[in-house]
Amino acid sequence: LKVGCDRAGAGARDGGAAAALYAFGQLGVTAEGYKQVDGSGLSRNNRISARQIVTLLDAVLARGDEGTDAFMDSLALAGVSGTLSDRMVGTVAESMVRAKTGFIAGSSALSGVAMTESERFYAFSVLVEYRPKGGLNRQVWKPMQDEICEAIVRGP
Repeated sequence: LKVGCDRAGAGARDGGAAAALYAFGQLGVTAEGYKQVDGSGLSRNNRISARQIVTLLDAVLARGDEGTDAFMDSLALAGVSGTLSDRMVGTVAESMVRAKTGFIAGSSALSGVAMTESERFYAFSVLVEYRPKGGLNRQVWKPMQDEICEAIVRGP
C-alpha cells in the first residue's frame, strides 16, 4: 500500500498497479498484456507473461546493488528454505536455484534465478495453466519445473 501511495497517491489496489507499471517502465519491461487486479497475486484476473517476469528479474540482477542482494535473499532456496525446501533435493539444482512459487488450482508457477555450475546466472519463469484436476500440480507440473531448473544449472 505504501508503494502505491508514494508513487500514485493512492494506497490501494489501483495505486499498487500504477506503481508496478512505473517500475516496469524504469526497468525496461513491456507492459503489454500485463494486468494487476490485486496485490497478493491470487486473483485469477492477474496477467503477466513469463517473458515479462524474466525481463524484470534480469533488470533486478543487472543492478547489482543492495536491492538486488535483498531481493535474492528474499527468495526460497532449492532444497533448503521456504516453499522450495523439499524440492530439487539431491539434484544438481539443490542450493543453486532461488525462486518464488505460485499455485492456484489450474495454474502453477516457478520463477527465479538459477546459477550454473560455471557460476553464470540465468533468470527463468515457468508458468503453466491447465484444466484443474487434483494432483496434477504435485505429480506433473512441479516435477517438470524442477527438471527445467536442473537443466539450466547443468548449463549448455
